[in-house]
Amino acid sequence: MKAKDQATELREQAERTREALGETVQQLSDKLDVQARAGEVGAKAQQVAATAAEKAQQVAAQAKDTAVNSLNEAERRIDDLPEAVREPAHRTMNVVRQRPAMVLAGLLGLIVLLRLLLRRSHD
Repeated sequence: MKAKDQATELREQAERTREALGETVQQLSDKLDVQARAGEVGAKAQQVAATAAEKAQQVAAQAKDTAVNSLNEAERRIDDLPEAVREPAHRTMNVVRQRPAMVLAGLLGLIVLLRLLLRRSHD
C-alpha cells in the first residue's frame, strides 16, 4: 500500500506543481502584456506628438501668410491716405516688417492696458 500512497502523493504533488506553474506562466504573460501595451502607448504618444508638431507648423505657416497678406494690404492702402500721413505710415510699416515680434508685444500690452482702464472705469 505504501507504493500506492506514494504514487498518489506524487501525482497530487505533480498536479499542484502544474497548477503553480500555470499561475506563474499566466502572471508572466500578464506582465508581458502590460509591457507590450506600454510600448503601444509610447508609439501612439510619439505619433500624436508628431501630428501635433505638424499641425503647429501648418498653423504657424498660415499665421505668417495671413500677417504678410495683412501687411501688404495695409501698405497698398497707405497710398490712399492724405500726403501728410503717407510718409509716417510708410516708416511705421518698415518698423513693423523689421521687428514684428516687438510690435506684436507692444500691441498686446496696449490691449491689456486698455482692458484694465475700461474695467476701472466701470467699477
